Amino acid sequence: MNSSLVSYGKLPQRPHVLLVDDESSVLELLRYALEPMDLELYTCSSAAEATLCLQDNEIHVAFCDLCLGDSPHATPLLRKIKEVHPHSVAILMSGFLEVDSLTEALNEGGIWKCLKKPFTLDTLRNTVTAALEELERRLESEAEQDTIIEETLVVQQNEEEHEPRISIRLPPAKLKPLEDPLTIHGRYEANHKLGEGGLSVVYKADDRILEHPVVLKVLKPGISQDELFKKLFLNEARMTMALSHPHIVRLYSLEQMDEQFYMVMEYVPGRSLRQLIQHYHQLPMHLGMSIIRCCAKALQYAHELGVFHCDIKPDNVLISTEGHVKLIDFGLARVLQNDLFKNLLTGTEDYMSPEQSRGEELNEYSDQFSLGMLACHVLCGRLPDSEVITDENGMEIERVLLEELDGLSDAQKVVLSKALAPTPSERWESVKIFSDALHSCTSEVTLK
Repeated sequence: MNSSLVSYGKLPQRPHVLLVDDESSVLELLRYALEPMDLELYTCSSAAEATLCLQDNEIHVAFCDLCLGDSPHATPLLRKIKEVHPHSVAILMSGFLEVDSLTEALNEGGIWKCLKKPFTLDTLRNTVTAALEELERRLESEAEQDTIIEETLVVQQNEEEHEPRISIRLPPAKLKPLEDPLTIHGRYEANHKLGEGGLSVVYKADDRILEHPVVLKVLKPGISQDELFKKLFLNEARMTMALSHPHIVRLYSLEQMDEQFYMVMEYVPGRSLRQLIQHYHQLPMHLGMSIIRCCAKALQYAHELGVFHCDIKPDNVLISTEGHVKLIDFGLARVLQNDLFKNLLTGTEDYMSPEQSRGEELNEYSDQFSLGMLACHVLCGRLPDSEVITDENGMEIERVLLEELDGLSDAQKVVLSKALAPTPSERWESVKIFSDALHSCTSEVTLK
């Protein structure tokens, strides 16, 4: 591994930038444009070459063409970059916008921006400068965890609600203020950008009337006029507004300004479960189990209302500063008997059920599978491997392998194997029964 690895909150004198394009003329132009910026440049003409480069070098910023010669699209490479270097900033380049590939890159590849070819040299250089600022913001946020997260985490019982509550010294992440705050409807002042997805931009804002912080999820102007995307956004709002549970982020209202829709949501200061896993790698058993139980309670409640999350992953679980667990982003959920997006493949691949990968009709059993994968990640520090087998009907199915996971008792593996069964009918009757069964055998495992 390269000796100039980035340290918390600091960038090396020569940040490492990866350039991937199957056209040599484009690579030459990119190198020519960026050489004056005092960067360590790595140029690769294929996904395979770039993958090898990732093994030997820390990458801070990556520019990747949407279509590569040895790969149908860039998503697998982008996913690999995100896996190996989780703080890196990825920029997608494309001469055309092919909807399916671009959507997959947005959902799965973790890209930060998309540059449409041709672009000017100034645009390229400005994008690199902004990407390095974004990287430093990410690193500063991560650095705080070394000093503010206590190594001893205690699980307490909230006697009033009978809910597990996690006692953890966890102030909210340090946010970089917007240079030009946005005022919406004269009431909300958006002062920090929290994230950006394929459909919307998410801001932390101040409610001037009620004088408290909120989250604004604003539909992007470019797609506000698209009826399909508008329906997806409104569908998310209706489902979230119907949910009222201590472990689900609250939606206060759905509002419209001119032709633009936005949701006003509860702001949860704290950290995501992804950040905790990255810091600890493997959480203490009782802490991890408490988080899984909270998620199961939220899902059980939603399932009883006919709502399925369909994208359970560490990024969508928040731990507040007071130790409350909150499930966020029902944006990929669908209501029972609502076939608006019946054939839409959604979710995050690592946690996705086999039937979801095949684009089949989903129900509560798909969420149970994803929760089982999340439990493996939380309790063992990594996701389990899998293998493809042939069933008695000659069909190929994927089976999750729990045998090699460290830190689980035999009883826990039996419970998890049922939740992760390839066929939905073989899984537990509900996420509550699954969670209760997993919890009942946790006491057998020595607290780490």
